[in-house]
Amino acid sequence: MELFYLMSIALYALLLGAMKKNWEESSFYPPQQGKGFRIALLIPFRNESQHLPSLLLHLEKIIPPSLEIIFINDNSGDGSEYLIASFLRVRNLKNWELLENSGIGKKAALTTGIHHAEAEIIMTTDADCLLPEDWYRWMSQPFYLDHIQLVAGPVMTVSQGDFFSKFQQIEWASILLVTQYFFSLRRPLMCSGANLAYRKSAFMMVGGYGGNEEHLSGDDEFLLKKIIRNFGDQSTAYLSREAVLVKTQPAPCLGAFLQQRVRWASKWKLHRSVKHVLFALGSYVMAMVQLGSVFLIFGDVWSKTVFLVFWILKIIVEKKVLGRVLNEYAIHPTVSSFIKTSYLHPVYLITVGLATLGGKFTWKGRKSNYIV
Repeated sequence: MELFYLMSIALYALLLGAMKKNWEESSFYPPQQGKGFRIALLIPFRNESQHLPSLLLHLEKIIPPSLEIIFINDNSGDGSEYLIASFLRVRNLKNWELLENSGIGKKAALTTGIHHAEAEIIMTTDADCLLPEDWYRWMSQPFYLDHIQLVAGPVMTVSQGDFFSKFQQIEWASILLVTQYFFSLRRPLMCSGANLAYRKSAFMMVGGYGGNEEHLSGDDEFLLKKIIRNFGDQSTAYLSREAVLVKTQPAPCLGAFLQQRVRWASKWKLHRSVKHVLFALGSYVMAMVQLGSVFLIFGDVWSKTVFLVFWILKIIVEKKVLGRVLNEYAIHPTVSSFIKTSYLHPVYLITVGLATLGGKFTWKGRKSNYIV
């Protein structure tokens, strides 16, 4: 039993070490000279009146007037669309538009915006996000390579100073680490629609979201998989640097956080992919192994020693690897935050895993059941 746990933590450390090395060697696309692309930034929204005032001022500051910005209202009930309409009237921004969703849901809203856009490159983000300066320039660089059809970038929550928001940042670091790793293997598992760009022609060629419109979430991952199937495993790129980091707000409470993660995790059943199944099962098995190590406390001195070695190594490796990811974005959680997160993360993973089996979650006031 003790040998099993020692082997498990050694394997875990080796895997994270390999991901860290890969992160440090991630692709970089230098600026290109010549004619730029026509770009449209799409922002679907539903009940975002809390975030829109700061977003509108932020976009006016960092986005040039020549770039299309299209807001698509997905049946808001809090007056979000009136905030945008009023802003557009006062500012007289000619390339900014407000559209009404021609259907229901985020996929329909994006499709509405894509069909309306005149640009070659579609970029997407969410209404609760803030973009770095020159974000659109960096995200467009890979498209100078003709075979690149889709580019994904990192998303990170901002810290509110409390442990819960720091836990979310550390957990986000693990998501970004895994995302970068599988993109580098040409076997991407996921990406975020809050920081995404793709050729409009590629979207049209793969039939957009056809085949999964009925699912409430997954606009980003389903499109990613369709583009890879149609254009090959060299057709996507992932940019991990701070220059393209999109910042978003942390979940305000534990319930909202778990609902969000259940929504994300529930998509693995819809991909019908062995790769997704194995990754999901591997994550949950590792979490169960980590929690199961608690039983070593009730053994003899050797068992107790193995327990201490197991968790000390786990904390050290996670701080070194995930700390490296966070350092990329000038985020420096305390040692205490890493220790607490290391203990709580397996509990969180198992909780989300069990909730995912039911496939039920609520998002933007809409309920979805992923049992298929």
